[in-house]
Amino acid sequence: MSVAQIQPRTLPPVAPEPLRSVEPGPVSADWDDASAAPPDEGAETNRWLRLLVPPFVLSGLFFALAIGTNTEELIAPALFFGPTLIILAFIYLGLTSESNSG
Repeated sequence: MSVAQIQPRTLPPVAPEPLRSVEPGPVSADWDDASAAPPDEGAETNRWLRLLVPPFVLSGLFFALAIGTNTEELIAPALFFGPTLIILAFIYLGLTSESNSG
């Protein structure tokens, strides 16, 4: 039994497509209009810090009180103010972020 050799099929060469120039669209230089002004990055950072720092501090405070006073009941508020509120704040901030608009 003999097996016939298969010849590889060669494809014709493809010429590269010529590069096209892309013209930029019109740019508005009127920055006096409040709706056209870029968002302030400092305001966005402050908004994130205002919502994320207080739960972190409260959680640390309740944890320190639980350890310092040897009261186990203070661990519950530490767990609530820590992970729970921080996760909710991250979800809220992520959904209302202005980073992708514009």
